[in-house]
This record gives sequence, C-alpha cells and structure tokens, in this order.
Amino acid sequence: MPGTGQDKGASRLLKSLMDEGLGEAVPAARSLPRIKLVLPSGKAPVSVRKKAPGQAEAPLREQLPQIIQQISESSKAARPAPEPAPQAAPALALPEAQAAPMVPPPGPLTTRDLRTSRLRRRFELDYGRPRIRRGQAARADAPQGAGMQRSPAGSAGLSPKALLSPKALAWAMLLPGLLAFMLFAWMPMLRTLAMSFMQVGPTGSGTWVGLANYARALQDPIFLRTFWHAAYFLGLTLVLGFTLPLLLALLLNEQPWGQAWLRLAFFLPFLTPLVPAVMVWRWIFDGDWGLANSLLAGFGLHPVPWLSQPDLAMACVALVFIWKSTGWTALIYLTSLQSVPEELYETAEMEGAPWWRRIFMVSLPHLRATMAFLLLMQVVGSLQIFTEVYLLTGGGPALATETVVTYLYRRSFLYLDFGYASAMAVLLFALLAAFTAARLRRIEEDYE
Repeated sequence: MPGTGQDKGASRLLKSLMDEGLGEAVPAARSLPRIKLVLPSGKAPVSVRKKAPGQAEAPLREQLPQIIQQISESSKAARPAPEPAPQAAPALALPEAQAAPMVPPPGPLTTRDLRTSRLRRRFELDYGRPRIRRGQAARADAPQGAGMQRSPAGSAGLSPKALLSPKALAWAMLLPGLLAFMLFAWMPMLRTLAMSFMQVGPTGSGTWVGLANYARALQDPIFLRTFWHAAYFLGLTLVLGFTLPLLLALLLNEQPWGQAWLRLAFFLPFLTPLVPAVMVWRWIFDGDWGLANSLLAGFGLHPVPWLSQPDLAMACVALVFIWKSTGWTALIYLTSLQSVPEELYETAEMEGAPWWRRIFMVSLPHLRATMAFLLLMQVVGSLQIFTEVYLLTGGGPALATETVVTYLYRRSFLYLDFGYASAMAVLLFALLAAFTAARLRRIEEDYE
C-alpha cells in the first residue's frame, strides 16, 4: 500500500515521544482500528481512529500534529496550580515609650568583666530561665522567673551542680585541698609561732617566756654567723648558678639540631634524687679514695682535702648546688627565649646587627621578668639549703659551712631546745617574707 513506510515512521516518532514521558503507548493488535495513548495524569486516553473502510484512509503522519497538541493540552491541565508565596509578616513598630534607651559603646573588656559575664550567663542558664527537659517543649507563655520556682519534688532529681551557685560550687571543690593544706602547713606554722614564746621541754610541755627566745637568738654569735655563711654561699651560687644556665639557654636557642637530647642531658641532674646524688659527690670529694684526688694523682699532683679545709668546703657545697639546679634554670630560660617573636631577630639581622648585639638588644630584655623571678628563687633557696650541707660536711669543719637551717635542726633535734629553734625559724620566715614582698613589689612597679 502506498504510504505504509510513512505510517511506520510516524508510529516510531510517536512511540519515542511517549517514552520521553508524555505518555505510555499501549500498542494494540494490528487488526485493531485505533492507537491508545495513556497520559501520566490519569486523564482520558487520546484516541486516534482510522477512517471508515469506505473513506480515504488518512496517513498517520498527517494526524501527528493534532495528537501532539492534545497531549500538551492534557499535560498542562494536569499540572497542579502553583501555591501563592507566603507574605512576610508586617514589622511591629514599638511605641516610643517601649523603645530601648541608647547605650554608650562598651569600653575594652578586662579579665574581671569576662569572668563576671560568664558567671551571670551561667546563673541565668541555671536559675533565671525555665529548664527544658528532653522530650518536652518550652512553653511560650512561661514567665521570665519560672526557673526560680522549683518544687521540692522536682529538686530531688537535680545534680549538686544545679542546686549550688557557681561560687558555692567552687568553694566545695576547694574545701578538701584547703583542709589538707591547713592541717599540714598552717597548723605547724601556728604551732611553731606559739612555741617561739615558750620554753618547751622534751615532753612537749612548755612555760611562757615571752620574747626571751628572740632576744637570745639576736645575741647568739653562731646564729648571726650562719647568715654570713648564707650570704657567702649565695654569692658563690650567683656567680655560676645564675649566669651559667643563661649561657646554656642562649646556646641551645641558637643550636638548630639536637635540642631535645641536650635538654635531656642538662635536665637529668635535676631529676636525680638529691640524697643519692649528694652521696656520690661525697665520694668524689673524699680525701683518701675520692675520684677528684685520683685524677690529681694521675697528673702527679698532691691530694686536696676538699671537705676538710674551711676555704674549700663551702665551695664544694656550692658546686653540688649549682650542678643540681642548673638544668632546671636553663630550661626555664630556654622556654622564655623560644617565646620571643622571630620578627625581632629577623629585623635585627636585616639591620646588620651581630649575634652579640642581638642577644643584648632582643634576648636579654625579653628575659627580664624571668631573671627577676629566678633571682628571687635563688635567694630563698640559698637561705634554706640543708641537705647538701648536712650530708657533705654536717656544718663543719669548725662550723665553716653551718647554715641557718642546719643550726636550727641541731638546736631542735639534738639539744631538744624546741622553743629557741622555733624562734629562729620565725625570724628566718620573717626575713624571707619581707624580702619576697619587697622584691615582688619592685617587679610589679617595673612591669606596670
């Protein structure tokens, strides 16, 4: 038949349109006189009937525009109408009486302001607002102070953190430590202060003598001589014990490799227990079999009585003290040096400053606060030295190395004169407290 190829091409084109989503073609048998189109919207199918047998049969290609027009009209009718866009709620204008007052801009915040704001925010979260439990929604009409009204039944399930204010909770957390510190620090100090006004015997019973123990201490030549020994020991330790750690820290700061191993090597003496370390040094300074005299004998020199000669005994004690504390002091210096901004060193290098000028103009000014703190610790530690002197020389020879603490120990535990020893301890404490307070005030004035 003529036009059969064109009808087949139109059928394939119509089927491709149906596969693209316009509908689903339901092919019928070849003997059926219609093609059924089912639209996705559920509307009535579009039917295309062939001509009657007596009429001239129109080719399917001529009916294709009409079919496409019907499909497009049916798809537009099946689309849902677009929902109207929600209108924005009109802005509520506050009356002039409720307008917020003008607040001046806040100044720079301080640490106290930040702490106060945090505490106020925490108080509002804990007490000033209603608590919303899991699974419950907040009531929109809850009053502002609803969180303050709690029933006894509801408070039973709350934690102690919720029941206590932040300040009370902080004191509750500090209470165990404060009790322990009061028991083992404050109580012995108060007991020592009370005993300094009494003549206490070996049994602990004492009689009131007033300021007699203090007058006796100020007239005791040995007690006054111990302060001279402490000043001499402080001078020896400041020469090397204060400058040597600074030099080591500057060298480590400039050393790009092996810093971790060098830190460990310098810090090992501080980690060593003091008593075994002092006993090893006592063997080194032994006059007969010591390592120091063995080395001197190897070079053909005569042995030296290191701990038996008054001029050398205090120097040996100072050497042990410096060996013990150098690593710790150098590590503190190094930590402070590594916090110096690199831009300062780079600027000094760009200006052509040599290494020694960079140290004096950049490093040392940055270490002023650290040096002031370590100087204070050096003075306090020198006046309180005990273990090195007691194990190396015992205060000898001829009381040449006697310090305040060793003399206090001898008067209290060897002569059982606890009242007099307590008076000397109070005088030493007053001297150290006055020096520390004056030094701290000077530091605060320098850095304000």
